[in-house]
Amino acid sequence: MKTFLLFIFCLVLGSVVTTLIFRHSATDITATPKKTSQATSSESNFSLEKAPSTSLHGDITLLTGDVEWQSRIATEASQITQKQQIQQGESIETGKTGNVSLAFPNMLFELSTDTMLNIIQTLPTSIVLEQPTGKIKYQTTSSTPLSIRTSRILIESRKGSFSVAIDEDDGTVTISVEDGLVTTAYNDTDNFSTVEKIEADQVLTFDPSTRTSSVK
Repeated sequence: MKTFLLFIFCLVLGSVVTTLIFRHSATDITATPKKTSQATSSESNFSLEKAPSTSLHGDITLLTGDVEWQSRIATEASQITQKQQIQQGESIETGKTGNVSLAFPNMLFELSTDTMLNIIQTLPTSIVLEQPTGKIKYQTTSSTPLSIRTSRILIESRKGSFSVAIDEDDGTVTISVEDGLVTTAYNDTDNFSTVEKIEADQVLTFDPSTRTSSVK
């Protein structure tokens, strides 16, 4: 009798353990697709057409004359005649009659004629631009660093007003500071780094062919 009861007890215990193992395995199997679905949804947020949601957008506040704009997904620029919003990864270029004022939070960029500006990065922690040609007046009242790359020289400023002009013939870069402090950096012909600080009412001239500069 004892042997029979022991047999029944073992049989019931085995059934319970088997049921629990089956339920646990089924739960793991059904949970896996949910994780995959979430990962797929997160990856699909990337967009070539739209800049990251955390990036800042600018607004064209003044638009006159011949002006061209290139979007993030365009292969070449097209002419625009109306004010519009500008985002990270886009470019603006003025012609012989064009003038543009581009406003970002606490920053204003005024493009003169025959000028190109590439909007590289507009994160709240850092604004990065590239100025290949022309003349631009930069104004910033923000503590966020404003960085500009042009013709082998890097320029950075916080809370200041200055202009950057590139000579059409020899590529000489002239940086004129009206207010605040501007820091520049470049490598000379021996690839040694040179850092210079320009204060209000000072002008730095940089020659990209010799990689030398002078401050007056």
